[in-house]
Amino acid sequence: MAKSLVARVFSTAACGIVIALLTGCGVRARHEAFDIQPAWSPDGGAIVFVCHYLTIWHFDSFPDPYNGPYADPGNGRLTDICRLDLKSHKRYRLTSNEVGEQSPQWSPDGRFIAFASAQDGGSGIYVMDTDAPDQVTRLAEDGWEPVWSPNGDSIAFSSAGPGDVYVVDIKDGSLRQITDNGDYQDTSVTWSPDGQQIMFVRQGEMWTTDDHIWIASSDGANLAKLTEGQFFEWSPAWSPIGDRIAFGSKRDENPDLYVVDADGGGLRRLTSDEARERDMSWSPDGTHIAFTYRERGKDDQVHIIDVESGTRICLTENGFKPIWSPDGQWILFLRSEDLDQDGYPYHKLWIVSEDGHDLERLSQE
Repeated sequence: MAKSLVARVFSTAACGIVIALLTGCGVRARHEAFDIQPAWSPDGGAIVFVCHYLTIWHFDSFPDPYNGPYADPGNGRLTDICRLDLKSHKRYRLTSNEVGEQSPQWSPDGRFIAFASAQDGGSGIYVMDTDAPDQVTRLAEDGWEPVWSPNGDSIAFSSAGPGDVYVVDIKDGSLRQITDNGDYQDTSVTWSPDGQQIMFVRQGEMWTTDDHIWIASSDGANLAKLTEGQFFEWSPAWSPIGDRIAFGSKRDENPDLYVVDADGGGLRRLTSDEARERDMSWSPDGTHIAFTYRERGKDDQVHIIDVESGTRICLTENGFKPIWSPDGQWILFLRSEDLDQDGYPYHKLWIVSEDGHDLERLSQE
């Protein structure tokens, strides 16, 4: 006789509602694994991020003799968009699909969240209302890494296919192509603070040292390469007033942190060692940069550096992907904790005060 298949919905303390499928001998359930891709709300009162889950079969009749949950070919990994309110410490799951969601970003007024999802097939750009997360609009059929314009009327993104940069209008859904790069991939898209320019990294051919920072006007005109030379460059970030750009580059054999004027002049190297610096984030007042610092064979660290003096301090061991809070008092980051059954690290949300004295874990156990 065929076994019956029943859907059961139940709650957990970990994160809202969990959906499991029951057979005659087992349960397929979501298990919270780790948190990634966090973003501050504009007022600093909440964080939106990607909750990463494992789906594992739990068998009652035929338990795994080694670890309990039985990892069969039906197991998988799911990603949903979650929200954490910092005042109440309440955590909400905003999406619940059998597909992956990625790269959530708040609109400048905090009313909407843009994200990438494969819920309708492919990788599209979506927007949800923060007060009614079930109200979701698909803006583009092909894209990832959405980034809001400073005035909130448009979203720039990289297309998932050819890797070009596009801008979509929030009101009418019209698309504007910014780049036509042929065989290259344009990634790490960001708007200038005044919304007049779009910056991105154009990745060269594989195994070449030709990943460079490019800038174009928001209408696609005036496309220009900001950096030159046979170098890898990554993690570009505008200063708060848009006069300078921080980025990582492997020049002089070391992967260091650099700052350059927005017009391409005034190049300065801020670090000089064998460690790799990435994930640059400017303080709101433009005086410091937080970044991930990695020495070979060691855990990532979160460092901050004074842009003018070059004075640098380590805020915390075992941390990466720092993001400054809107008020400049806190730095949000990820920390790798234990490994899951497949050897993947559990990434959790933490915050540290800008002086490094106060440290708090935000993710639940």
